[in-house]
Amino acid sequence: MTNIYQRLQEDGQRVGLQKFIRPATIIACSDHGFATHYQVSAYPQKTTLEMVKNYLISQGAVANAMSNFLRSHLFIVPKKQEQ
Repeated sequence: MTNIYQRLQEDGQRVGLQKFIRPATIIACSDHGFATHYQVSAYPQKTTLEMVKNYLISQGAVANAMSNFLRSHLFIVPKKQEQ
């Protein structure tokens, strides 16, 4: 049984497209400060920034390793800062 990714790759090759699609890993970052305020997180607000820096700069998170293993694009969607 083929998965959807393999099927799309085959369809792309059939119409003459090489590398029709590439998988994506998407990380949606929330605000630990909000979670701490409502007592659903044990981490302070600055943890959010540190985690995003780890994804983007040092690339040392498990998400980076998984994305590399899957050969997928890694997209980080940060929480919009409220003014």
